[in-house]
Amino acid sequence: MKYAIKITLLVSLLMITISAQCQTRKVFAHYMLNIGTRDNSSVEGFKQDVKEAIAGGVDGFAVNLAGWPPRYQQNMKNLVQAINEIDADFVFFFSFDKVVHMPDSVIIKVIKQYCNNKNYFRYNGRFFLSAWDPQGSAEDWKFNVLLPLKKAGYDIYFVPYFAPNRKEMPTYDEDLSSVDRWKNTINGYFRFGPAGSPSYGSSSTSILKSGEEISKACHQNGLTYMAQVSPLVFQSKKIPNGRPPRYYDYPGGEGIIAQWKSIIDVQRPEWVELVTWNDWDESTYFSPMLNIEKYSIHVRHQENGFYKSHAGYAALNKYYIDWYKSGRQPAIQNDRIFYFYRTHPNNAVAPNDSIGKSLVKNGDIKDNLYVTVMLTTPADLVIETGGTEKVFHVKQGISNIEFPFKPGAQRFKLTRNGTVIMQGSGEDIVTHINTYDMNYNSGVIQ
Repeated sequence: MKYAIKITLLVSLLMITISAQCQTRKVFAHYMLNIGTRDNSSVEGFKQDVKEAIAGGVDGFAVNLAGWPPRYQQNMKNLVQAINEIDADFVFFFSFDKVVHMPDSVIIKVIKQYCNNKNYFRYNGRFFLSAWDPQGSAEDWKFNVLLPLKKAGYDIYFVPYFAPNRKEMPTYDEDLSSVDRWKNTINGYFRFGPAGSPSYGSSSTSILKSGEEISKACHQNGLTYMAQVSPLVFQSKKIPNGRPPRYYDYPGGEGIIAQWKSIIDVQRPEWVELVTWNDWDESTYFSPMLNIEKYSIHVRHQENGFYKSHAGYAALNKYYIDWYKSGRQPAIQNDRIFYFYRTHPNNAVAPNDSIGKSLVKNGDIKDNLYVTVMLTTPADLVIETGGTEKVFHVKQGISNIEFPFKPGAQRFKLTRNGTVIMQGSGEDIVTHINTYDMNYNSGVIQ
């Protein structure tokens, strides 16, 4: 009987510990303040972003700051007002972007101005701070930012992203060496991505393996870890010599699921940061905003429809956010179809595109429709692409389907016992294009 009581107590303590850990898990979204939001970055525009983030399971914004000109100052004022008025539990913290060499004195000034706000994120009573600093020196941050703030009474919990020598995905041994150098200055680490593919391979090509290795290195050295999740990468903005050589193709929902499974099963981070909420020009956004050209003041492409809907990414992400934060796989309550695809073939040619095509493409690039289906009971998925129809018999649960696309209309339908449960369509796929656009169009039918 005594042993039974002890076992029961141990199980109870374990469950309490797991519950406490789950309650502290949070998911943030990297928010580009310079881009702003709807209606010339009004308070009401930011409120819409906050509402959509909350609906998607996001707990707060990691606000990217690369400077502090008047426009940034006004955007920050409006964003914080929106957060304060919308939700007492939604938080924000700063992620200073040092790639443009933001002065340390300005960083200190901004932190002092905002960290006492009621919605600023604190961890164990300390002000949470992140950074994007690819040439980062822990010593510089320690002596030029953290210690001056501490002397002024601001106790900082620092979780930055560093990539010494711009090596974005080091080997495990390199991670261990870096963490050993940084551990007396930083409190945790954030592996900002993406710079690889969501499949297993070497540390230099797999964001899954890279995340698992740096998470292990951090936890072995007493540091917390913040993981990243991203939909894909397609840098579309112009640089002096054309389009940046940076395109990472992810297989739609399969890429999202692979990242979350690695996080939930192996990485087990304290936090997750979505990369990003609104970086339209790198296609990494999870914001479900439609008609981006209509609302954003920062767009560089005026061709209508260049920026695609990522509503499917946001909706699928929510399921796995709930899983990560609760520690339990959520039950599937409703049937849903999530679709993901490019709107032109990989080899399509845009002779008049002044920027040019991506110079280097990474990943297994296929001209496919990627469909993820969540089902309460088995059903038939009917895909129609360019006039060709295919039926897939899909089991209960979560399934991923790939199917080569054809130009024309793209339609999706779910039937069960001969009855249409739901149906919908996505954007047409075209072969004659004016602009190279490797971004994915995504949506959800429910």
